[in-house]
Amino acid sequence: MSEEQRQILEMLSEGKINADEADRLLRIINQPQSVNVETPTGSKWHHGHERVWHHGHERVAVMVHPDADTEQGDTRDDVFAVGESPKLTVNGENGRIIVNSGDDGEIRVQARLRNPSRIDYHVTQDGDTVRVEARQKRKASLFGFHGMNTNIEITVTTPRNTNVELNTSNGRIELTGVENSGKLESSNGSISMKSVKGDFEATTHNSTIELHDAEGSATLRTSNGRISMENVKGDFEAQTQNGAI
Repeated sequence: MSEEQRQILEMLSEGKINADEADRLLRIINQPQSVNVETPTGSKWHHGHERVWHHGHERVAVMVHPDADTEQGDTRDDVFAVGESPKLTVNGENGRIIVNSGDDGEIRVQARLRNPSRIDYHVTQDGDTVRVEARQKRKASLFGFHGMNTNIEITVTTPRNTNVELNTSNGRIELTGVENSGKLESSNGSISMKSVKGDFEATTHNSTIELHDAEGSATLRTSNGRISMENVKGDFEAQTQNGAI
């Protein structure tokens, strides 16, 4: 993957450009010509900032949106009573998943949705299992998205002894303080695990994995990125096809 492709996908995952803009840019840079990126001097990604790609004789400009502030946003906040060993499943898309440990007996799910009318968002409970589903309403295109300037950020506070399954198709996953087991997967985003104990599996197809202050066992896989481990105790396996360990 080229640096230009990585920049485009990162901006899409952060909600700075929409899917149509990403689709067009990826099509253009895949053509056999050089690509130059033009960013105004001193730019700090303010609202309305223009990012320009030069590809041969073609000039493509997109407006970079802020990664948090939006006039078309909504927030959700749900709290569920759970037992001693709950399970949390989160399936997100185009945004971050953040899970932190908190008090026993309660799972709190907070979500920030950009353009909520274009998002299918559901939180359900079945016994001690809480499930979060957040998907874009979209039309198909070459890259599987079209016309959806959406961003979904999900933050969960859960008891330490929680089994977690976290999946997002285009965003970062952060897990802190959980002491049970879990499976984390992102198709285009980094994964960070800190202060965890138990058995974990983390997979990303196009970014980095970080594991810090961990005990137990873990299998870490990335097809195109770096894997870092610090202050870990136990049985850990790391695999990368194109990156350092």
